[in-house]
Amino acid sequence: MLLATAQTSTMQEEMRRVAATGYRFVAVQGGGTVFGGSEVVAVMSRNPEAEGGPTYDYLLLATTRTSTMQKELQGAGAAGYTYAGQTVFPTGLGSKEVVVILERGGCEPEGDAYEYRLLGTRRTSTMHEELNAAAAEGFTLVGMTESQMTFGVTELVSILHRRSEGGASMRVSGIALGSSATTLGIGGTATLTPTVFYCDGTSEPLDYEWIPSDGSYLHLTESGRLTAVAPGSREFTMNYWGYTASVVITVLPR
Repeated sequence: MLLATAQTSTMQEEMRRVAATGYRFVAVQGGGTVFGGSEVVAVMSRNPEAEGGPTYDYLLLATTRTSTMQKELQGAGAAGYTYAGQTVFPTGLGSKEVVVILERGGCEPEGDAYEYRLLGTRRTSTMHEELNAAAAEGFTLVGMTESQMTFGVTELVSILHRRSEGGASMRVSGIALGSSATTLGIGGTATLTPTVFYCDGTSEPLDYEWIPSDGSYLHLTESGRLTAVAPGSREFTMNYWGYTASVVITVLPR
């Protein structure tokens, strides 16, 4: 089965939908279309004679920032997801984001926990040194691609992983997004407060990297700091390896 979409979030939903019927991921490719747009294409297959076989769950991570991808890979690896494939996907801002597909499931639903390391550099000599250093620590290369940042710089991105001990207790069960205040006056400030929940019943604040923006009502910094600039409401949404959470902040008139 071939899946194609112009949105990475839609691709994750489609992959999970067909995986529930016995399909398993085979390959992925991102690129331009004949109409000038961009889309991600994934191929999935199943054995029609293998009734009642294992099913798989899929997680799709996409970002133009290697630091953000590193954090999300760590969370997914702790939950038992393992690398399945990667590609690059052109964005509307002239950059290319790295898209990584991870898989979990099969005969052992709990799976192994993995620790991930992402290396990004513009120099092959530097990548050579960093790959050797990571290999000495037990990491194995699972994928390599090229990414272009919003300011036109192209870098080589390598993804490595190794099995980690005791990762099962850190399996993520959900996330939540709050704020130190949900109603502000003009000039007021607040901070978005993401939280991650684990299957063992524990939780902790999530170090989430926001994309700064100067909205009509609220300005947002990379650390999640909000400043109210005009009356109105805005919904802020975050995605963390398959889970979505949001919060609405309202700015009151003077």
